[in-house]
Amino acid sequence: MTHGLELSDPLRRLVGEAWAARTHVEEISAVQFGWLAEGLGELGAPARLVEVARRAAADEGRHRGLCADLASAYGVAPGPASEAARLAPAGVAAFEAAVYAAVAHCCVAETESVATLTELVRAAGPAEVRSALVAIAHDEVEHARLGWAVLTWAAQQRPLGFLARWLPAMLEPGAGPLFQGARAGADDERLRAHGVLPAASKRRVFTETFEQVLLPGLERAGVDGASARAWLDEKSAGRSRGNFLARSPR
Repeated sequence: MTHGLELSDPLRRLVGEAWAARTHVEEISAVQFGWLAEGLGELGAPARLVEVARRAAADEGRHRGLCADLASAYGVAPGPASEAARLAPAGVAAFEAAVYAAVAHCCVAETESVATLTELVRAAGPAEVRSALVAIAHDEVEHARLGWAVLTWAAQQRPLGFLARWLPAMLEPGAGPLFQGARAGADDERLRAHGVLPAASKRRVFTETFEQVLLPGLERAGVDGASARAWLDEKSAGRSRGNFLARSPR
């Protein structure tokens, strides 16, 4: 699988674990897209949005297979995925729950995923890796667009200011770990050719997508992004302090 792009055993393991983690994410995502389709249908959302959500669930099932194959090729057998969880906070009304899910899953996670995959495709080495990345990116462009289309539709129904206080909770699961200490080897540039962004690049891609796409899009829909900006400032400051302490003499 390395095709001349040799990896040490620890790095090969890291790549396999990354693809195994994606396998689990895609499996859970398929369930969550199915729930989103149901929720949008019950709210009387445009039929095209419901259909795209249903199609996205099937897409994620295909992605799961691609990721599982690559995990195995790098020597890691994906275990069973954890049970899918509803994205919206418990007890919220159906409209708020569906909009929350669309924003968290599509506008936030899928938009960032598209940016990450686009960068990875440029550097992919093995043909199997490139093929999987291209296939997944093609679908996830549509998944991200679904989120923004749902947001546009929802904003026409009622004000969406209620989303503002939940933005940090949407960002934390996927982006929070980016600002924590990286495991050994996670910044190695050789990972890129095998479909895994080095840790520093992951933070850069997320921050650029956050500032250039995510926040402007939310704010155009009437969602105040102050809480999200504060979240990112706090995470960035915490990482800077951690780096300073790591470099300081003991």
